[in-house]
Amino acid sequence: MELTFSSNWTSMAAWLTSENISFICEIIAIITGTIYVFLEIKQKTLMWYVGIVTVLSCAINFYLQSYYASMLLNVYYAVFSVWGIYQWKKQEKAMSSETTEKQVSGSDAIHLSRLSLKVVLVSVLSLIMGLLISYLAVYIFNKIILMYSLNISLLKISFLDLFLSLTSIIATIWLAKSYLHHWFLWLMVDTLYTYMCYNYGLIYMSLLYLVYTITAIYGYYHWYKIGKFLK
Repeated sequence: MELTFSSNWTSMAAWLTSENISFICEIIAIITGTIYVFLEIKQKTLMWYVGIVTVLSCAINFYLQSYYASMLLNVYYAVFSVWGIYQWKKQEKAMSSETTEKQVSGSDAIHLSRLSLKVVLVSVLSLIMGLLISYLAVYIFNKIILMYSLNISLLKISFLDLFLSLTSIIATIWLAKSYLHHWFLWLMVDTLYTYMCYNYGLIYMSLLYLVYTITAIYGYYHWYKIGKFLK
């Protein structure tokens, strides 16, 4: 019995290569990611819980591929989801307390917040500052490595990867605040992520982001059609 158990364990350990783990994570991300976007369109708080599973699967996958910026972004998503849950529950309470002559039934209602020019400007400035600070940090880090001849590989930074990471952070904040126009950010980000993941060779991930791109179009239409702005 012990020999059989040991043999099975050895076979399982041998099967769990980086490629196989990456494949499993991609499948989990596709399944939960599809559920996630459906819940996002319907604006169900359950979306955030499902999203945590999705982003952690993506984080593991990107870690195995050595794409650490994308990995850290997905870890950020997991932590940020807790704040998103709090924000949506608060907005749901605010909407349920409001009474209007015409309102969508509670089960289908989409609560929206108005996007101000100030929020847009702050978001754009944050994006620019994030890009500059990131490049400066990488430059200083590489200078230190060269100056002291440290046995550490120089950091390389992809503008597209960094731009998408920072824009995704802004889009997630806009989503948590229920800004209708967050869908435009996701449309741009998901289109570029589809291209980037395809170039990485992450075919299943590129298909997932392609689904995200398509649903972003419908998501905007759905929110615009039955959304109700909070006072």
